[in-house]
Amino acid sequence: MTTYKMVNGKKVKLTPEEQSSYNVKQALAEDAATSIAATDARRMRDKYLADCDWVVLRHAERGESIPIEWSEYREALRDVSNQDGFPVNIKWPAKPTEGVV
Repeated sequence: MTTYKMVNGKKVKLTPEEQSSYNVKQALAEDAATSIAATDARRMRDKYLADCDWVVLRHAERGESIPIEWSEYREALRDVSNQDGFPVNIKWPAKPTEGVV
């Protein structure tokens, strides 16, 4: 891809050295953006897990098994980072609506 710059109001092609430097900077910016997106996604995942910790605690206090819907939901949350689209395109699991007494 050819990249241009403006010199004295005219569009001028970057030199090979400038193009190389530009490409490196672009790659670094993309890596940084991906890293930020991954951090944000993991924070969201951690929040979703924390939001349902009470289900695990309630059943542990009663000596009961965690309902399968909730176990599967929590496992799916932990596996979010293994999705092909991670961290930009994530399919979040649906929170169970049943299985808690």
